[in-house]
Amino acid sequence: MGNSLSSVFSILLVTQQSNYIEISQLRRFIEIGAYLLASKQAKEEDLHRLFQLVEQMEDCTSRNCIEERVKTDKKFHDELIKISGNNLLGILNDALSDIFEMVISQVSTQVQPEEWKELSGCHRKICENLEKKDVQEGIKVIREHYNVLDREIGKMEE
Repeated sequence: MGNSLSSVFSILLVTQQSNYIEISQLRRFIEIGAYLLASKQAKEEDLHRLFQLVEQMEDCTSRNCIEERVKTDKKFHDELIKISGNNLLGILNDALSDIFEMVISQVSTQVQPEEWKELSGCHRKICENLEKKDVQEGIKVIREHYNVLDREIGKMEE
């Protein structure tokens, strides 16, 4: 199912009926929904996996490990959505995941170290707020995260 939807999203991009900002906006909404659900049911082992992924991202700061950082970032977002327990969010995420990984990979070549640090900080704050079950603050951080990405995608599309 996810592959079929992925094809639809790819066609929309190729035919210019959509763009990467819209894909990012959809991912933002999916992630906010996933966070709301995950905040109610995240277990200690779920949080542990997320924190491990954050540490991997934080350890990878040099330009020569961009690919690893992008893959770890993808795993983080996939894991958050998995924790939500919502299969439809998972299917939508799978459909968008490869496209978004490609976008993040392109964006990562132009992102300055300060922005990576800001994005990495957002990941950590998402985990911390999920641990505290702080819905408002968690959603705020997800918005901050996607605001940075949207800004960078906008630069890329210019």
